[in-house]
Amino acid sequence: MSEQNYPRYDHNDPREPVAGPRADGGHPYAAGSTPRYDAYPAPHDGAAQPPHAPHRPDNEPGFLAALFDLDFKHFITIKFAKFIYVLSIALSALGGLIMVISGLVALTESAAGLLFVVFGLVSVLINIVLMRVFLEFVISMIRTAQNTTALVERR
Repeated sequence: MSEQNYPRYDHNDPREPVAGPRADGGHPYAAGSTPRYDAYPAPHDGAAQPPHAPHRPDNEPGFLAALFDLDFKHFITIKFAKFIYVLSIALSALGGLIMVISGLVALTESAAGLLFVVFGLVSVLINIVLMRVFLEFVISMIRTAQNTTALVERR
């Protein structure tokens, strides 16, 4: 490859410098050289355009059809993640309330009831945080799988 034929790296980002031959024939990334920003046309409205999201088919099956999809081509977790999260908050709050009430009843007999009150309140927060992190992880893995499938289908 001659010095005049450097590869041009198109990252679809107008802020990314593009390697290309300089007017004086030098290396584009040599010390003191200025990267080229002229390889990308300006957007129509002058603002940077966000990358396009992968195409999602409009013919997604309903909940029951996706539930009995034996090939596991359609994911149902994203469709009811909000329900799972609200249910986990409600169950955590109920468990915490039971621990607080038990602690208050036990507090009349000993100081150990104070531990139940404190652990009841702390356990609610810990359970909610752990469920949120778990659901975010699962949803991100599913979206990664969906986006990978969309990229494979484009080829």
